[in-house]
Amino acid sequence: MIRRTLAATCLLLATAFASAQAPKPTSVAPDFVRPATGSLIVLLPGEAEAKQLEPGLPLLVNQLQEQLSRGGYRVALLDARNFAVLWEQEATAAGGVYDPITGRPRPEAIAKALNILAQRVSQGTSASLVVKARLVVREATLTGTKADWDGQSRRVLTRGLAGDSFELRGTTPALSVEVLALTDVGAFAFRNFGGASLAYVMNVGAEQQQFREDLFSDPQELREGTAIALRPLLPAKR
Repeated sequence: MIRRTLAATCLLLATAFASAQAPKPTSVAPDFVRPATGSLIVLLPGEAEAKQLEPGLPLLVNQLQEQLSRGGYRVALLDARNFAVLWEQEATAAGGVYDPITGRPRPEAIAKALNILAQRVSQGTSASLVVKARLVVREATLTGTKADWDGQSRRVLTRGLAGDSFELRGTTPALSVEVLALTDVGAFAFRNFGGASLAYVMNVGAEQQQFREDLFSDPQELREGTAIALRPLLPAKR
């Protein structure tokens, strides 16, 4: 049996994947208090950081609704059409969310527009929290045969091993669920990430990574990622 050590690099199939984010710690407002049981939480339409992730959006929204409902909350979904109207209004009021010269996003304007939007949604629905969720590409650390990121640990998927054993080092893109929550007055409540799936399969023979066409074939992976991302709101059961 041959033992291989591979320096894994990110062979990306999409430009959006080139900006895989390094892990960030959970961010929770010091004064955040979980809403009372029975409170209403409004979900904004789910978003995907890259086109390859869009097939997972229906599953993401379903998991958010299911897990929040199971946690004792009432859940409502703001439809995409109404969200688009509200967002355009608030983005314009904030002076535009993209720099007119460079075309780059303006983080302060985006935050301001989202905060006011959350206030408007809460005023119209009596919601305690407004939640925005995204499927994003993050950076997982490879050690041996494992990948670790955003509260998740998974065995690296391989092809072409042919009985060889292997060890990996480096990083690889991985799918995470990002949850951003805002209070009824538009204040920041928390942002958290939950690791879901490894985005690539390691072809050991070719020493390359190949994008997973079956990325959303196992609903349990996205279910776990959603549960991790929601921990500031729904602590893990002991």
